[in-house]
Amino acid sequence: MSFLALALLLISQAEAWEALSPREVSLDYTHFGHKGRDPLVTNNGIPHRELGQAVGLRLGIDVLGPLYWRNWVHGRTDRQTFGQASQFRSVGWQFELGVHVTRHLDVFYHHHSQHVLDTTYLPGFPVEDGMGIRLNIIKQGKDARVFE
Repeated sequence: MSFLALALLLISQAEAWEALSPREVSLDYTHFGHKGRDPLVTNNGIPHRELGQAVGLRLGIDVLGPLYWRNWVHGRTDRQTFGQASQFRSVGWQFELGVHVTRHLDVFYHHHSQHVLDTTYLPGFPVEDGMGIRLNIIKQGKDARVFE
């Protein structure tokens, strides 16, 4: 949590730093309906469990003009199928570090890792790392003016 507190402090002071431009800070909350399943959360050997809630913090920063960094830290709970008891079972971090090459083209590095709590997930926790490109068909706002 100290990393998040530091990130929020830096973003709150970003006006003093012309190199950083906060683009997004938001909180997500989802309440899942009955019989929701996810192997990371509900296949932990505890009977009568289903998806409960999900929470997330989104943090987006533009750095030095066309460089950007988008983050999403998230967690999910399970709950008893016959009661209200719930507990966090997985947490994850997804980010994209990229550059707006032109108005219509982004090049980025993508990372997404999910970690299981209170159990050992035999195949290992899911991790995605890769490079990508994005073709922006319609792009509006500040990002649309890059390199024009």
